[in-house]
Amino acid sequence: MLMLAQVLSGCCGPICQFEKSLNQPVFTGGGQDMLLTDLPFASGYDTLCTQGAYGSTSHNAMSTRFDVDLDTPNDIDIPVYAPVGGVAYVHDAHPDVNFGIHVNVDLGDGTYLILAHLSAVFVDSGSEVAAGQLLGFEGTTGNSFGDHVHFGRHAGDAALDGIYGESFDGILFNVEDHGEVVQLSTEDMICGLSDGVTYTSLLKTVTWHPDGSLVKTPDAATVYLLENRGLTPFLTEDAFVSRNYGYTDVALVSDAELSCYGVNTGLSDTAAVTAMYGAFPNQAVWLLIGDESDPERYRLLVPEPGWQAVLKSWGLSVSTYDDLEEDVEDGGIVNRYPYAGVANFREGSLVSEVSESAVYVMSDGIAMPIKSWETLLLAGWEDRAVIEVGADEFASVVAVKGDCGTNMYCLSAEDLQTCGGPAAETEGVNEQIAEGDTLILHWFTPDSAPVDAITLMGAVTHPGLPEAAWGSVFNEVQNMNEVSVEVPELVSGDSLRLSVEFLNDGVRSWSCLAPYPPGLFQGSAIIEYGNVYLGFMLADDPTSDGCGLTVEIP
Repeated sequence: MLMLAQVLSGCCGPICQFEKSLNQPVFTGGGQDMLLTDLPFASGYDTLCTQGAYGSTSHNAMSTRFDVDLDTPNDIDIPVYAPVGGVAYVHDAHPDVNFGIHVNVDLGDGTYLILAHLSAVFVDSGSEVAAGQLLGFEGTTGNSFGDHVHFGRHAGDAALDGIYGESFDGILFNVEDHGEVVQLSTEDMICGLSDGVTYTSLLKTVTWHPDGSLVKTPDAATVYLLENRGLTPFLTEDAFVSRNYGYTDVALVSDAELSCYGVNTGLSDTAAVTAMYGAFPNQAVWLLIGDESDPERYRLLVPEPGWQAVLKSWGLSVSTYDDLEEDVEDGGIVNRYPYAGVANFREGSLVSEVSESAVYVMSDGIAMPIKSWETLLLAGWEDRAVIEVGADEFASVVAVKGDCGTNMYCLSAEDLQTCGGPAAETEGVNEQIAEGDTLILHWFTPDSAPVDAITLMGAVTHPGLPEAAWGSVFNEVQNMNEVSVEVPELVSGDSLRLSVEFLNDGVRSWSCLAPYPPGLFQGSAIIEYGNVYLGFMLADDPTSDGCGLTVEIP
């Protein structure tokens, strides 16, 4: 486990290797070059410039003379966003004087942007922020009459109160003015209470999170789980806590983002998330979801390599099998939970391979690589824990892994800034699974003893067609005690003929013993199709005197 916030204090875990591609300005030195920046409001927001450079009301001091005041309503809270990337320093010790509650975004060149008179701030002082990241709410704290945002660029130490900085002409605002995109310095802007110009912000902000994310707005208590591109509200705290969720995993979002989703049925019930060391098959680890009396309870088979990491993603910290309760009953507790497949890392969890720099977020069963540090900041995940696993554990658990190099299932800043999300790359995967035409097979070695290698091969035959060629390798694993495979697009009447070969210390064995017949079944198998368990029979192996298994689709 690694806290991403440690990056700022010099750690070197998986997130440290992220390329920090923040929207930093380019300077030639001295802090006197012009910075092209957006207004600190979401794209499309209109704001009146009420006081500009050298404004007679209050912009005649060293710390204000080139700054601007941007009007906001007095009766509602308007979100304020970081217009560029940098390190945010929060100043809220003197909310009733001068700039009141304000944030200085350090640009790294001896200058900073000041956003002042805020009513609330949602980032920690000293934290890194990305362009478009939610900072706080506008307000009228300090020396202010009516809600607005005081905005400018200062030379000086961003860690000090803004009154100690020197305001200078160093900004070009990228805005829309009467339908035309223009770049204006603070001296170019037309400002005034009665004769000022209203400018439109072009800043891209976050309006989407992937399924599995936990989100809430800063001014409301309700936490939402994103499922099927919709909001599932937790209606009680027990509903949230009993599912082993933590509040540190909740990202703050705007009301504008919430409006981009549909709303699902809320959760008010408790739902236990536990694990047991089960008696079938072969002392496997099982994840049990729901109370035993819950008609919707189910169980998930936890892959042996990486089982501790999988449970950790579900909020369960265990180190050895001794930490788990063992189900020793014949047909005991585990078997009273309907089987629902193989456990993956929990939706919304962050995972990293120890041998890679990439950090993945689990969504729709897919490990989506987070494209950059900027993307992670925009998502509000900088303080989240990352579960580190070995490459073999990752491969054992994750069926679909994205790749930013080929832009496959890669989570980018542009994705997060698209209301409703990007084109649904994962929908095809979900639909295929949802159709119920995928056969899921798990085979376990005798007594769950680890072996050097397992190879599962076979052939699918469709009714009315010639027998398929034998020998397609469905899955091959190393140094494990189980093998799993999903065979999609099977229909009634299809048959799957297979053989499991396992190698240990140079001795080769099969899922049944030769000669055929009669054969003797080795290991144990679970075969599911359309939420129904299927039986299997011994069958001859056409390439040897041995035997395999055959499964008929009803």
